[in-house]
Amino acid sequence: MKGAIVTACRADCPDACSLIAKKSGVSGGWLIKGNPEHPVTRGFTCNKVSYFLKRHQSASRITNPLIKHKGKWVPISREEAIELCAEKIQGLRDSPERILHLQGHGIRGVFVDSVRYFFASLGTATTVGSLCDDAGIEASRLDFGVLDHNDISDLENANIIVNWGRDVKRGSIHLAVILKNLREKGGQIITISPGGCDLDGLCDEHVLIKPGTDRFLAAAILKELISNDSAVYNRTIECSNGQEFLKVIKKHSTEDLLRSCEVKSEDFQKLLKAYSGKHRVSTIIAWGIQRYTHGGETVRWINALAYLSGHFGNKGEGVYYNVLSRRHFRYDGIISPEDSCSPRRLLLLPQIGRELINANPPIEFMWINGTNIVNQAPASRRIAEALRKVIFVVVVDAFMTDTAMNADLFLPSTLMWEEEDIVGSAMHNFVNYCAPFLTPPEGALSDRGWIEQVARKLAPPVVMPSRSRCFETAMSSPAFAHTSFDELKEKGFVRAKHSGIAFSGGKTAHHHGKMELVTRCSPELPTSEEYPLQLLSLIRRNYIHSQILPEDQGGLSVVWISEDSPVAPKLKDGKPAWLESPLGRMKVIVRFAKAGTLHPSVVLYRRDDWMSKGGGVNQIIEDAVTDIGNTAAYYEQKVKLVVK
Repeated sequence: MKGAIVTACRADCPDACSLIAKKSGVSGGWLIKGNPEHPVTRGFTCNKVSYFLKRHQSASRITNPLIKHKGKWVPISREEAIELCAEKIQGLRDSPERILHLQGHGIRGVFVDSVRYFFASLGTATTVGSLCDDAGIEASRLDFGVLDHNDISDLENANIIVNWGRDVKRGSIHLAVILKNLREKGGQIITISPGGCDLDGLCDEHVLIKPGTDRFLAAAILKELISNDSAVYNRTIECSNGQEFLKVIKKHSTEDLLRSCEVKSEDFQKLLKAYSGKHRVSTIIAWGIQRYTHGGETVRWINALAYLSGHFGNKGEGVYYNVLSRRHFRYDGIISPEDSCSPRRLLLLPQIGRELINANPPIEFMWINGTNIVNQAPASRRIAEALRKVIFVVVVDAFMTDTAMNADLFLPSTLMWEEEDIVGSAMHNFVNYCAPFLTPPEGALSDRGWIEQVARKLAPPVVMPSRSRCFETAMSSPAFAHTSFDELKEKGFVRAKHSGIAFSGGKTAHHHGKMELVTRCSPELPTSEEYPLQLLSLIRRNYIHSQILPEDQGGLSVVWISEDSPVAPKLKDGKPAWLESPLGRMKVIVRFAKAGTLHPSVVLYRRDDWMSKGGGVNQIIEDAVTDIGNTAAYYEQKVKLVVK
């Protein structure tokens, strides 16, 4: 296409779209569309892409460094800001455990990941754990030995897809198209969720389930399959811990398991028929089903169901949780020196507020990039308080977020299409080249650019890996045995080597080739009379994470409850109420959802609006952690809705 630039979306989104950017002959602005040659992008994108362009052009964008002086932000030159950071870091170089680097996934890419190299070289403190999906990742590794799934295109070979909670329209528009095409060819889709998903056109059956109880449903299906299908029983005892698994199953009756998850008998029978049939069944697990106290265990039960029922490791039959977006790249010497082996101080990310408050020795210098951590992590007000107690906090961002407001120095960052990078996907096996086509503001530098300038000022300086070295190293992995970075840059995307079918024939990556089954089915947590409702803070359609412009926020946030919720008679549709937890309360507008579309115990909140703009639901969510994977258990929060 004449005058077009092949680039990519680097948002923290599984689709990882390849894009075509071209100047508009009418307005002189840029037009961005999906790359029609990319096998997954297929020429279209979600609404978020055009919104990212709007972020570049926003009047709220900060383009020059700021320092806090007597509680107010005042301008500072780039040179002064760099010198100040270098001075602070140099003073703590002999005690790097007092320096904390916190990097999120506000933007992805190999080059931006190399920011970590600087802090790894110094041996500073870093974070461990996840705000998102590590509970499910660890569950998959325990079960199968490695995190992998069939190529996403293999879903088209399934006859039935059982979707455990994925809101594909809001979370992955290209996965939504795959599901839509499957239905048009006569395939069936069954969705299991407490509600909140846009299922229009993408679902044949919706099984309404009590939030956080999917493990009981999976166990109930398995109990019946093991009892009535000798092949499933034999497959179970062939696992290295099959007998122990059978003991767990025998402790529970099907009736009790279904009572715990509140799934109707007729819905259970539909699922039992799907998993017991001879048709090809693929299982999708949502990025959210693990955000409960027993989230890792839940993923393991669903994995066990797919494996033991025989719908695994074959064409059209696999279990999809996620894969790592940088799994195909070689990262040696990109995020840390190749000879780096010294242990670093670790702070638990899901509880970063209390970790900072209780840190001994205290953290004296923080560098935060790629995340609005105050907004995104649980117990937001605790994190804000903790940041204010750190002697010096640097935030690299483009907007005055809830996190930036609690910093001491603000360094303006470039945005997605102002910087060259390469990026992988957490869903498919293509990697994309992101060509810059927008000119960054004069005062802004990339996340990597800022730290590189600081690195040069230290004595001795830290020599960072060059951009070309980062790209060439990343592309030197076996996954790109016949592809160079230059070829990637020329075409815009390449497919990494992958077998297409993960765990072919049911053979896992464990040394014995078998599945390691989950060996517990934890009971439900105690209910609370004072806080009887379950708060689900689910994704939005047009925004990702907290990347919502300040000008697009304001007013009371909206929550949804079912019209048959036990608290519905005390509330009015469209009227305000207080959403309360033991951590605090926030005023919201209540809306009613049609009975049967949202579980009666649920309060649904579309997350990511900012506290400073009247939102920020994480301020009332406690910083609980999952059973495995050290992941934030956001969805375990109990709340109440009251009118005062």
